[in-house]
Amino acid sequence: MKTRKSLTELLLWIWQQVKWGDEQLILVYERFAHKVQRLTGYDCFALAKGHFICFCITTFTFDFLLKKGVSWAMGLYFFYAYCYVSINMEHKRSRKRILEAEVRSANPHKVGTFAFSMRLFSIFGVGLMFFILYIDVLLNLYNIVLFTLLGIVRQICFMNWAYFEACDPLPPCRGKIRQVLDSFAKNKITVVAEVEPRTHLAKP
Repeated sequence: MKTRKSLTELLLWIWQQVKWGDEQLILVYERFAHKVQRLTGYDCFALAKGHFICFCITTFTFDFLLKKGVSWAMGLYFFYAYCYVSINMEHKRSRKRILEAEVRSANPHKVGTFAFSMRLFSIFGVGLMFFILYIDVLLNLYNIVLFTLLGIVRQICFMNWAYFEACDPLPPCRGKIRQVLDSFAKNKITVVAEVEPRTHLAKP
């Protein structure tokens, strides 16, 4: 009885540590996403979509190198197109829900069981691909190292997509880079507007 109780407590402790590690990793991604948003105006959901697109590109490249066929590629294309549209709609709903509620639990990608499982799966996938790369190098299987490296990139894109979705965005902003570009464009237009009348006056 004691052994069963101690095993349950051990599993519960491991589960709590996994949850804590997942929360800390979300905070790391969130801080990075906030810095990017302050600079560019693109929030965490935009970063998630960008990594989803990279995940799709690497998957297509992987399948192309494996020569899985046109029908497979077309089916995969329509599936990912549907996923992208669904993700875009879900991001709009999540962004509105988070900014209106202003609480961390408003993001379903942060607290949802399926999203949590997907994040764990992505971390496991990255670790597995690095282990496969180690085995490839150890056994001198250099002819498949390219596939393994592509698989690592794909899994990292998948992990980034999963974790950026779990972040809470800042309120919408233009971003410092956009503000600088806008001010530069306005100054350039003003200078051109001032120079043109003088040019007309200089003509005989």
